[in-house]
Amino acid sequence: MSNSKVLRQFYDATTFYYHNKAGLNSRPNAFAMFTGTRIFALDERRFPGKSKSEYPNSCKQGVRRNETVTYDFIDQNYASIIAEDWVGTFNWPTCKGYGEPPTDHYGGALIQRSINPADAKHFKDYFYMGECEERYHKALNYVTKFLNAYNGTSKFVMVWLARIAHNSASGLYRTDADFANFFRKHVNELANSFVFVMGDHGLRFGGIRRTPLGEIEDNNPLLMMALPKYLRSNKQLILNLKQNSRRHTSQFDFYATLYDIARYARKDNFQKWDEHDFREEFGAVRGGIRAKSMLRPILYDRTCEEMEIPDEYCICERIWHKVDIYGDDAMRAAQILIEDINNSLKQRNVSEICETL
Repeated sequence: MSNSKVLRQFYDATTFYYHNKAGLNSRPNAFAMFTGTRIFALDERRFPGKSKSEYPNSCKQGVRRNETVTYDFIDQNYASIIAEDWVGTFNWPTCKGYGEPPTDHYGGALIQRSINPADAKHFKDYFYMGECEERYHKALNYVTKFLNAYNGTSKFVMVWLARIAHNSASGLYRTDADFANFFRKHVNELANSFVFVMGDHGLRFGGIRRTPLGEIEDNNPLLMMALPKYLRSNKQLILNLKQNSRRHTSQFDFYATLYDIARYARKDNFQKWDEHDFREEFGAVRGGIRAKSMLRPILYDRTCEEMEIPDEYCICERIWHKVDIYGDDAMRAAQILIEDINNSLKQRNVSEICETL
């Protein structure tokens, strides 16, 4: 049985079909997912007044504790673990992330020892000891020990695996049975948990990525969500999930959803799931229309402009109309394009060596 079938059959998981990545690669998406912050700049012409990065020094300064939802769980004494298989999330390429390990258990040693050339062979010989295993096996085993050790305790678990399907889709097929077995084995341990199986983005490189379908897949990463067993009979919540699964969502919404679980929904003992504007909790910039909890009604399909997603990552299909190339609209559009190119050359101080159009 495939992993997706296991998640649907044993966890009643819901697939979100129109989930949109927020930025190019892992780091900007991780900041959107766990801090609700847009660290990349936008085109001022497309997003007037919103183009500047909300955290331009994020690489040097790392995550800000008061904005990172990881700590909303940790500060409530959740047992916690982070398991990764590569320098990703907040760190790639050479950035500061959490600084100090934020969780009770942290798999940083697996990454640092395995990518350092001086340690790699020694690490492989003594850590794998000839076993026919990859890093994801070790990560899953690590989490299995954690789940068994903290059975009956509230837990925050983040497993971030980049190497399986970053450049090729082949890894999804050869690893699927291992993930299916993992989720089948831990049905009882995860019965009272919110479970998310998702990508920060799709394929980044490779032959498939260079196709039109591959580009869409990169921008439209997987998101499956499973509710705690005791909430699967909550009619309001189930209706919200069913409707939102067909809404346009993004990684900023994932942040609002995690915060909802950690802080807001517990105020009503996880029983009331009315629409909520998180501006009061996140502020005017990170809250509002950009960040909606996927557990609550998302009243309409927001545009990529409203969600602050650049055009190159937007999954919304554009409608094209045929026009007369000699008509007024076409001529005006051509003139605007030429003026824009000339202005761009001027701003870059190369207009003297480039021909004015």
